[in-house]
Amino acid sequence: MDTGTPLPEHHDRIVAVKRIEAMMRERNKLEIQLRQSQKMEAIGTLAGGIAHDFNNILGAIIAFTELARLDAGDNQAVQDCLKQVLKAGDRAKGLVQQILSFSRQNKVERRVVLLQPIVKEVLKLMGSTLPASIEVGSDIRPDAGTVLADTTQIHQVLVNLCTNAAHAMRGQNGRLEVRLDETQVDEALAHTQPDLRPGKYVRLTVSDNGHGMDAATLSRIFEPFFTTKGPGEGTGLGLSVVHGIMQDHEGAIQVASQPGCGTVFQLFFPLHLAALETKVDSRLDLPAGSGQRVLYVDDEPALCLAAEGILKKFNYRVTTYTEPLFALEHFLREPASFDVVLADLNMPGLTGVELGREILVVRPEIPVLLISGFSGTWNQEKVRSLGLRDLIVKPISSSVLLQAIHEALMAPDGMANPRRI
Repeated sequence: MDTGTPLPEHHDRIVAVKRIEAMMRERNKLEIQLRQSQKMEAIGTLAGGIAHDFNNILGAIIAFTELARLDAGDNQAVQDCLKQVLKAGDRAKGLVQQILSFSRQNKVERRVVLLQPIVKEVLKLMGSTLPASIEVGSDIRPDAGTVLADTTQIHQVLVNLCTNAAHAMRGQNGRLEVRLDETQVDEALAHTQPDLRPGKYVRLTVSDNGHGMDAATLSRIFEPFFTTKGPGEGTGLGLSVVHGIMQDHEGAIQVASQPGCGTVFQLFFPLHLAALETKVDSRLDLPAGSGQRVLYVDDEPALCLAAEGILKKFNYRVTTYTEPLFALEHFLREPASFDVVLADLNMPGLTGVELGREILVVRPEIPVLLISGFSGTWNQEKVRSLGLRDLIVKPISSSVLLQAIHEALMAPDGMANPRRI
């Protein structure tokens, strides 16, 4: 009589089939993750190559702009225009470093800042790019305190959130609201968010009246590569990057959304009670030379020309080469003719490292500084282990260039004093 109970052999086959199906699902999942990982690795490699060329272009823009500021004297109108060029150059420099963070672990450079200027800058940018159907409103409280933050990353966070909000309001009359204020997080609120602790925070709120999200979508928005956008409309990286940045800043995110009712993002940055760091005008208090001789080698002619112009204005004698082999030949003919050497890391024919090591065979005491826009596995510790003095990251401002040379010349024989660039 058939009891409906499968035979042992049949049961074993069913179990085996289910196990194989589970293994196949896991394998497919791993393959998808591997393809995504390989895609991001390829993007990182591409970003590194682009960064080298782009930093050379950006370096020339910044250097010649600073030269123009030095020549502009007291012409305030010209100074103001050039100051805006430098401001844009600094932002571009930061964005390049942010792109490189996908391919290598760049250290986050946080300092004590006010978020008000960053928010205003992003709103000005978004105002010129958003469609006319979207109204932008803001409430930026001047009494919101300071936080310990990387300004480029905060800029990226806000741009991502505003861009997502605009996408959610696409095809309708919408309103984007951005608010910045200071708030006190109590025990009850802290219990609703594992990343929050009781205390004072600077709160950044971005809200829209778009289509909103259901609970299932809301639970996945911070997953890498998860997106509700169509092909070609987004990578799904935006909110995962936002989440990672907030974790780096010991902050927290709260999100509220319902279909048809819009979305509200609240970002909490711990209040940091410390004095603001001030920037010194790049034209003031820059260390000048006293006729020291500099050998500057870079395969980018514009960077050689810019460096020569800046260093001559600050009383250095400069010889530049775009061909490292020619530079080495000159040095070997007249090894006592130079006091410091600066060389690009990546050059055809002879790398900066190879050039530096050849020079040190003849003059072990001469400071050799490497310059790079994309150093890959090279860092200051590795450079110094070879007897070279330091590694400077492109694009280089006149203040960084002058300070690096000044410290190299003033330091005793051996390693230069550690410094932040």
